Amino acid sequence: MTRRLSIAVNIVLVGFLAWYFLIHKDMRAYCERRFNPQEEFLQDPYYRASVASYAALNRIAPKGAVVFAGDSLVEQFPVGELLRGAPALNRGIGFDTSRGVLLRLDANINNLAISKFYLLVGHNDIKYRTVEEAAQNIILIFSRVKAREKYFISVLPTADREHGMLIRELNEAVRASSVDKGFRYIDLYGKFIDEGGAMKAGLFYDGVHPTAEGYREIAKGLEESLHPDVNLRQP
Repeated sequence: MTRRLSIAVNIVLVGFLAWYFLIHKDMRAYCERRFNPQEEFLQDPYYRASVASYAALNRIAPKGAVVFAGDSLVEQFPVGELLRGAPALNRGIGFDTSRGVLLRLDANINNLAISKFYLLVGHNDIKYRTVEEAAQNIILIFSRVKAREKYFISVLPTADREHGMLIRELNEAVRASSVDKGFRYIDLYGKFIDEGGAMKAGLFYDGVHPTAEGYREIAKGLEESLHPDVNLRQP
């Protein structure tokens, strides 16, 4: 009898919780952010292997490097082909978020002797967390990273209109914070859209990731901040 009562109570409790989460959208949204399956990428074999690989490479990395960190937009950035001068190290990983960069900061970045640090991240963040949460993570990264000069590269436009609105909000939130948080904001967003606000043709191959020409535009946009340590390779 006691066992049956216990089962009945559990069924009622589960039913109540299901009803509560379905009705209360704010609580459901909170749970989606707090226990989001997106964070599972941190345990993905490719992601973990990339973190381990970068950590191993850091043991033999040259001093005074210019370091780029972020998601797949950074991972695909051909820094060796486009930049010359001081060593440029790519520490981008596909699917990464501000939280991911924050968690691997010591393993992949702070154990380097960095002259300049560039961060480009946010595309994946705003799919799963609020703009405010993403901006806070980005600001926290800059407060913890060890580099002489620190730069945030504005998140680039996307073909998805709703996503694009959130990107602009995130960019503005980070830009506003850069004034007194010890890093510089580099606005490249405008270089990738036309006068009507549409993405420029030929600069993206899938509505998110830059083409070779797109990456050349990024390099040009960073030229002033990179000088005199790094210069652009001429085609």
